[in-house]
Amino acid sequence: MVYFLVTNSVLVEIAIGISLTASLNHAVEQYPERTETIYRIVGSGFGFGTIFFVPLQVIANEIEDVSHHLESNEAFSNVFIITGSSITALQIIAFAFTCFSICLSGVNQTTVPKIGLRKMLQHAREVLKTPDVHIMGLINFLNVIPTMTIVTTFKVFGKSVGFEDEFLVLVATLNGIFNCVGYIIGRVVCSRASFKITLVAFLLVMATFLGLFPLTEKIKVLSIIFYALCVFGLHFTMAAVSVVIGLASNKIISPMTSFGNNLTLSFTSVPSAIIFSVVAASQKIEKALGVMYWCVAGVCLVGTSKCRLLSAHRAS
Repeated sequence: MVYFLVTNSVLVEIAIGISLTASLNHAVEQYPERTETIYRIVGSGFGFGTIFFVPLQVIANEIEDVSHHLESNEAFSNVFIITGSSITALQIIAFAFTCFSICLSGVNQTTVPKIGLRKMLQHAREVLKTPDVHIMGLINFLNVIPTMTIVTTFKVFGKSVGFEDEFLVLVATLNGIFNCVGYIIGRVVCSRASFKITLVAFLLVMATFLGLFPLTEKIKVLSIIFYALCVFGLHFTMAAVSVVIGLASNKIISPMTSFGNNLTLSFTSVPSAIIFSVVAASQKIEKALGVMYWCVAGVCLVGTSKCRLLSAHRAS
């Protein structure tokens, strides 16, 4: 268990954070006049990646299921190895392209403005005095709950309803498209409206989908279509909300660096994720998923009510 938590939780998240921050910073340095376009492209890649990796994991699982020579734990480990190897290969290719572009452009890294540690700490103390920071921290704390619920239980809920594995795999794969669109739409809307209005709208839509999701068991003929629409809608709004929260936090604590922004979000998201994991592990939530979705929808509504306390500013 300890090895699993260290590798799958700590190391993987560190790698994701470093790769995302490094790729964004490098791309913005290369094309400063197209910052918004770069953020949309890189952010959408987060959602679009599932279209590639979900079928890869399914194929790996089928190979192990057919062979029947390995224990289930070994088969599960091999899926991680195959996925990790694929990601490593892609990272090497991306690193090679990055080095090649740096050599061609000849960017002088010393020309990039830096914020001193003392100035950053002073700015952080001033920011902590503003109410928007604490409100965004609470909203981010609450948002982790529906995010983790959606990601960890939508397949389990589909199985409990009686859907076939092939259908669930198809839905999980197509999720990437809606996740990708959610990242893009979230940034586009924030560039034209205040993050306060945008956040309220997306949280209300997410709460609506969460409230409707348990009705999948009640609908007989159209249950497959209804389930797919709810899952796609939940992943779309989940991606959009995460983008808006990041943009709003960046606006509030500006001009702090990306590291400072991510660190600020981590102070609220990490405790929320730990609490959710402990509660979910100690309770048999798979036997009461419908009630849990309604409770999580209530959490979204609480977050929505807190958004009215935010200052109405554009996030970009």
